[in-house]
Amino acid sequence: MTPKPILYLEASFWRRLVDQDDPDRRRATYAFLTRIARRCDLRISRMVVAELTEVRDPELRRRLRRKIEGERVRPITVGIRVDRLVVDLLRAGVLGRGHLADLYHVGYAVAGRCDYLVTWDADDLARPWTQRKVEEFCRGAGLKVVRIGTPVEVGERWLGVRIL
Repeated sequence: MTPKPILYLEASFWRRLVDQDDPDRRRATYAFLTRIARRCDLRISRMVVAELTEVRDPELRRRLRRKIEGERVRPITVGIRVDRLVVDLLRAGVLGRGHLADLYHVGYAVAGRCDYLVTWDADDLARPWTQRKVEEFCRGAGLKVVRIGTPVEVGERWLGVRIL
């Protein structure tokens, strides 16, 4: 039996579930969960949970928490290793100091031995340059390669499941 792919779902992914301003991305995010969740092991970090507390509407925060619990998402709990990875990622020039939150998400995905980091942040995390730098970093450090992409990219391009 082939092991299930491990997906790290970054905070922007979860926020799209309650996004009132972008119904297309909200639908794509729900479709991703509906079509992908049962086929994969889903992970988050305590950083994702902390970022989701920034959702101002308490009802939306409650819905997000229930959705995460309902999908049986498991936390990645390897904090000290993540700190070291972030320093190494900075030294490797993956992203700069102005992108520490993004580097921590990459660090959690790498430390958690995830196959994919799923994000709606196409400007920084899911851009081709960052994708390539993270793959190069992982290979160079002898670590499992984490591929970064949007839900559509991960679902359709890499997992072969139609999202839209």
